[in-house]
Amino acid sequence: MDPRTSGVKLPTELEVKILELLANDLSSIMTVRLVCRRWKDIVDCNRVIWKTIPLQLPTRFPAQAEKWWGIFFFFGSLCSWRA
Repeated sequence: MDPRTSGVKLPTELEVKILELLANDLSSIMTVRLVCRRWKDIVDCNRVIWKTIPLQLPTRFPAQAEKWWGIFFFFGSLCSWRA
């Protein structure tokens, strides 16, 4: 039996912990989001990951920064679960 298609699913807590290990590297997180819908949802809804990644908001354009935060919180509220 091919282990990739065996239907074995890791527990959500384990998947979250694995993905949190990548949180210091934005490039890795963005790549992992492309693996599957489940991992994208886990990354998008995980506050630990997004608090760890250093994000730079545009300070020269406060209106754009405010708009960005509004979009972020809107999509964050659409998460089906919280990690």
